[in-house]
Amino acid sequence: MDALADYDAFQYDNNIKPDYCNANGLEMWDESLTDQDLEEMELTDRWVDWYSECQCYDDPREYIESLKEETTAAA
Repeated sequence: MDALADYDAFQYDNNIKPDYCNANGLEMWDESLTDQDLEEMELTDRWVDWYSECQCYDDPREYIESLKEETTAAA
């Protein structure tokens, strides 16, 4: 019953840095949010969950590349 607590205590006692393998999700800094957006969304900063409305990006790197292409095309 104490397996997880014992595991955490072992890591702490042995200065083992966690690898975050149990973390999920990805956040991104959204500079497009206005102060009004922050207030409406009850956010204290611009870190938001990463998502794609079209659900066409399985890899965040593909999403970043598409943003670069959009920026280049708009310039």
